[in-house]
Amino acid sequence: ARIRAMAGLVPYPLKIGAIEGLAERCTHGLKEGAAALERLRGELLAGGDVGGILKKASSHIAKISEIEVYGLSPLQCQTKEMAQLNVVLRGLHSEMALPFPRPTVCCISNQGYASHIPTNTIYVPIGESKSIQYFAHLYHELGHYLLYAMDDPRLEPLREGFGRASAIVGAHYAGLAQDKAREHAPAHVTDFIGWTRTRWQEWMQESFCDLFGVLGGGPASAWAYLYTVAKNAMSVYHLNAFTVQTHPPSDARMTMMCAGLRLAGCGEDADAIWAKWRDVADTVGGSPGEMYRYAAPDGPMRSAARAIHEALGETGVVTYDPGSRGPEGGRMRALLNDAWSVFWRSEEGEYQKWEAAELERLNGWDSQ
Repeated sequence: ARIRAMAGLVPYPLKIGAIEGLAERCTHGLKEGAAALERLRGELLAGGDVGGILKKASSHIAKISEIEVYGLSPLQCQTKEMAQLNVVLRGLHSEMALPFPRPTVCCISNQGYASHIPTNTIYVPIGESKSIQYFAHLYHELGHYLLYAMDDPRLEPLREGFGRASAIVGAHYAGLAQDKAREHAPAHVTDFIGWTRTRWQEWMQESFCDLFGVLGGGPASAWAYLYTVAKNAMSVYHLNAFTVQTHPPSDARMTMMCAGLRLAGCGEDADAIWAKWRDVADTVGGSPGEMYRYAAPDGPMRSAARAIHEALGETGVVTYDPGSRGPEGGRMRALLNDAWSVFWRSEEGEYQKWEAAELERLNGWDSQ
């Protein structure tokens, strides 16, 4: 009965056509979950193993709960802002010819931009749903979906390139550990290197998404990240070996993004962004510290970036071309990069007027 009630929360007819995929996934997932639980009920009545049935039921209930939290919730929030963001994402997905189903974007995040792969949904803070400058974070989130889709034969070169990039970083840490063992380095050094080596096994995924952000979206992705870090005012060298740190230090992330911009032929943009980044680093305070060099190995990171850049070029994914900065390179891609160009050259108040007009224009693009 509860699952039927949840299915009734899929708000047909939909106000926003772009979210039909999410509505269908929720409906299908709830039907599958209900059918699976009904089968388990039959097994239970037939005298099946209670413990085994309970474990299976728990797994299906967890999936249903995911649909409730990550799928049904955004379907209840069909706002103008949600429609605009899905217009933007549809454009980005099409312009890059991405080989996976287009995700749905919603405006209910309370922790920045984020993704939930099972429901194919990207979450954006409501406060940032009217900021074109921040929309470039969508490229990073699309990078997560690209990683998830790497079993697709069309992405085999990228899968191999990501493997090479990971091996480059892994080999660096293996060699570093051997060097420190020969040197009889203090335990706190070898322990930290071991912690960092383990973290990079996960950080490579986030670094891939950062790199994909600039290779796919151009300078806008790096500018958006710079602005986010400046807003949060946290040291760009922040590390905490006592927690499971899910992302590399901010300075390492920007190093990877600027390396990607240079690989894409955007050297002048990379220089301008890096200069502003140093200003941000000085303003928010903090210093690299004695151990930081072990957490952000510049040479291996740049070699890993080259491996991914070369592999991405073999997949058919359409990346950013600095020679086509106008609509011919993709009008959504152009819009997100224009936002930063206008922002930096505008007098006070001018950017806000430009942005309001462009957001209104997005309403007209919904039917195009």
